[in-house]
Amino acid sequence: MAFSLLALIFYLFFSVTSLSFYALSTSAQLLVLFDRLGDVFKMEEYIKVRKEDCAPTECGVTAKDAAFSWGYRVKDDE
Repeated sequence: MAFSLLALIFYLFFSVTSLSFYALSTSAQLLVLFDRLGDVFKMEEYIKVRKEDCAPTECGVTAKDAAFSWGYRVKDDE
């Protein structure tokens, strides 16, 4: 009987401790989330800086000596 009571107290203590830890860590994550959201809402409005009244031959994007990759190297077929 005493062993069962000690086991019951241990498991009760263990579950309350783990739930308290999870509650504290979740609340800390929520505080960080709210802080980051507050930083986003404090940001200035995006100002568009581009010419919209140009001819299609004048507007464009040029890339010189550029390479595009997705994080891995592809061997050239030779």
